[in-house]
Amino acid sequence: MLPLDPRLKLKQSHLLGISGGRDSVALLHSLLDAGCRSVTLCHLNHQLRGLFSADDAAFVRDLAEKHDLPFEIARTNVQRLANEQNLSLETAARQARHTFFAECAKRRKCTRLLLAHHGDDNAETILFNLLRGSAGLKGMRFSSELRIERRKLTLLRPLLAVRRSEIDAYLAAHAINYRDDASNLE
Repeated sequence: MLPLDPRLKLKQSHLLGISGGRDSVALLHSLLDAGCRSVTLCHLNHQLRGLFSADDAAFVRDLAEKHDLPFEIARTNVQRLANEQNLSLETAARQARHTFFAECAKRRKCTRLLLAHHGDDNAETILFNLLRGSAGLKGMRFSSELRIERRKLTLLRPLLAVRRSEIDAYLAAHAINYRDDASNLE
C-alpha cells in the first residue's frame, strides 16, 4: 500500500476522479488496501483520443465492477467545447471535469473528491509558479475547495507525499494494470 495522507478519513464516503492511468489506479488500490470501500469511481471521457478514450472508460467500468464499487462515467466532446468557448484544450478539459465532478457530487450526495496528484506533480506546480513569477513556494495542498455552479467540492490529495517512482514500484510489485495515455509524454 502506498502511504496515504493520515488526514484522510477512510470511513467517510468519497468520489475518486479516475482516468484509468497509473496514478489514479494506484490511489484506488491503496484505498482498497487500507480498507476504504465507500468510494465512487468518477471517469470523464474527454473524447480526445478516439477508441483509446472509450477503452479507458471501459477499463474504469471493469475496475469498478471487479471491486464491486459504484461508478459514474460520462463523456464530453472537449474539442468542441474549447472551440465554442474559445478556450485552450486544457482549460476546456478542466472545466468539463469540474462540471462532471459537481454533477457526480450532487447525484451521490458526496462532496469529497479524491485526486491522485502526487509529490512530483506538486514539485512541478511549484516550479511553474516560480517561472510565472508568483510569490513564494506555493504548491498543492492536501485539501482545497472548489465551487462549481453553487456546489462546493472538497478536493483531497492523499498522495502528495508519494513520488512517481514509488507509484511505479507499487504497481509493478502488485502487478496492477493501468491504462497508459501516450499524450502524457508530450
